[in-house]
Amino acid sequence: MNITTNSGLAGDKSASGGKEKGYSVKLADIIERIFQNILQDSRKIINAISTKNAEAANILELQAQKIGSIEDKISSILQLQTLEHDEFAHTREPVDVCEEISLIVNNLQKIVPPQHAGDKKTIIETRFPEEKSPVKLNKNLFQKWIRWCIVKIYQEKPVLHVFIDVLYQNNELTVHISPKRVSGQLEISWKSIDWLLAHRYFELENCNLTRQKDQGVEIVMPAIIQYAPQISEHTDKGKIDILQKISEGGDLPTLSPIAVRIINLATDETSSAKDIADVITLDPALTARLLKVVNSPFYGFANEITSIPQAVAILGMKAVRTLSLCISILETFPLDGESKFDYQDFWQRSFASAISCKLTAQKLGLHIAEEAFIAGLTQNIGSLIFVRYFPERYGRLLKRYYGDGVDLSGVEEKIWGIDHAKLGHEVFSQWKMPMILGETILYHHAPETVPEDNTKLKKLVTLAYLSDIASHVLYDENKGANLHKLREEYKTMLQLEEDEIDEIMEHVTKETETVAKDFDFNIHGPADYAQILQNANIELARINLDYEQMNRELVIQKKRAEKLTNELQKANKLLAKEVITDGLTKLYNHRFFYELISKEFATAKRHNHYLSCIMIDIDYFKQINDTYGHREGDAVLKSIGRKLIGSIREGDFAARYGGEEFAIILPNTNCKEAEVVAERIRKNVEDSVLSEKMQKGKVTISAGVASFENQNVNKSVELVQLADKAVYMAKKAGRNRVISYNHPPE
Repeated sequence: MNITTNSGLAGDKSASGGKEKGYSVKLADIIERIFQNILQDSRKIINAISTKNAEAANILELQAQKIGSIEDKISSILQLQTLEHDEFAHTREPVDVCEEISLIVNNLQKIVPPQHAGDKKTIIETRFPEEKSPVKLNKNLFQKWIRWCIVKIYQEKPVLHVFIDVLYQNNELTVHISPKRVSGQLEISWKSIDWLLAHRYFELENCNLTRQKDQGVEIVMPAIIQYAPQISEHTDKGKIDILQKISEGGDLPTLSPIAVRIINLATDETSSAKDIADVITLDPALTARLLKVVNSPFYGFANEITSIPQAVAILGMKAVRTLSLCISILETFPLDGESKFDYQDFWQRSFASAISCKLTAQKLGLHIAEEAFIAGLTQNIGSLIFVRYFPERYGRLLKRYYGDGVDLSGVEEKIWGIDHAKLGHEVFSQWKMPMILGETILYHHAPETVPEDNTKLKKLVTLAYLSDIASHVLYDENKGANLHKLREEYKTMLQLEEDEIDEIMEHVTKETETVAKDFDFNIHGPADYAQILQNANIELARINLDYEQMNRELVIQKKRAEKLTNELQKANKLLAKEVITDGLTKLYNHRFFYELISKEFATAKRHNHYLSCIMIDIDYFKQINDTYGHREGDAVLKSIGRKLIGSIREGDFAARYGGEEFAIILPNTNCKEAEVVAERIRKNVEDSVLSEKMQKGKVTISAGVASFENQNVNKSVELVQLADKAVYMAKKAGRNRVISYNHPPE
């Protein structure tokens, strides 16, 4: 057993930390000692008779094993009872699940013998996420029950391969343990007391253990969210302390024992209305406050509700449970405090949000009114954690947020590395509050980030988001802008019209102060909504005038921008053309020629099409330059460029290769066809007057043709080289002619 002691029942202290042991722990110690004495006596008997009667010794050995098994089961039950009563709360710590599984797997493969035929060793394969995602657990109990799940599959006879897959997603760690290869029929029986104990353990750790269709198991665990902030020169030195204290849970506000039991019932699907009523009735103060709330005008029941069972019967178990949690949370935080932070302002905004949230839910006919109330009330509870450490500084930041609309979350992240939404979510996780409430806090500033398939969370987050804007309308100075935003968001997200929104807001202004008093909070309600509307409309009118002036200025600036954009587009087109064009001949340049032929060659090779290349060189061009001058030489180059353009099809490409050399790309053209094109160009040049000072026939060209046919060339550059060789052959043969590399003259 994992629980040991050397002392009696009364006054026991645990080995670590000196904390007094709970009743269940002490009871477990006593039972363990009793069973240990029984087992010792059994061993003595076995040793005494083993030499005389081997069969009797074997029977006694089996009995001893059964006694050990019973002792282990009782020990496990008491451990879970201890965990349930929260006596192990101080032993919970961040556990690296992947590391623990690795240790168990390594130990199993070394120690536990294979169970199936042929003594083939069972393989255990693991797949872990790269990101470390610890889970806060009782480490010893986790090791025990995760090992039991793995061994249960590992020791099944037909299993040859066990696969353990750990996935981290949406702040949850999922462990899937499954048999992947078997030799024969596999039928794993999960019906045992050990399964019930394992299931109960993970349930108490706020995890979920389920059987899978592949006869494996899946465990879903809430990971500790790692809010690792960006460190900067502005980062406050207290940031790490906040994260550490929240992670350890030692310096956080703590809920009352009754609230903890209510939370446990909230997450227990088997709990009944009577269970909830019995727990609440144990706390007279909670009972009195709850009855005061349900008998208030906010609920408007005709007859007085005089008992918790009656309240449960009328409001429903869920509503009473949620209200009880709400009261318990309010008891945990201060109603007022030092002048460094304005608690009065914080709570009046929170109650206004809560009422707005609930009234909107009722308006839409959603059956989540009580959850909406607590969501609206607690959505900014993370701010109170900041206040515990930085009351004056955080108070100043909130005033800037309410007055100037500064990005509160952004500033919090920059200074402390974490924002109030994440802080509030972590507090609710530490308290083990219903997950949906914690996630509402996490997402309430960004409802668009909620997964679409989680419709209930989406609705609750939307209500909280809108209620937060509503509180800004009621209490901020810039009411006009906030009212405009509220109406736009309500219309977009909930399809509510202005008169419906105004009706909700009017009720909020009337009921905020009264409802807060029912919860024993003395705050000032917002101003009359008609006055708020009047002020907001005046502000909106001023904003509209400023907007019209700004709009006129924007129209002028837009026209200027459009003109500049058009000019820039023209310049870009011209520049793009100049980059790929030869300035003298206006043909494509050498660089772009190689880009084109590379693409065309790849296409021809992939589809087994023809592709031909013609290389052209002006005969005796140096003599033309020397005799007539470079100006006449340039005129010849321009004229030949025009001849080339006029001699090719659309889809063919002509380029100045360099100096007096030109190149033509002919897609889908075989060698014979390319020779015809080259000869036509040669004859056209010979029969033309290309400049003022030169007669017909004074300028001639030599052309070389090479073609890609039947995969005879491997690269585009090789095709160009072959055409260039054909030009050299034409020069050598006397110039003013066309020669094909594919069909050279004999």
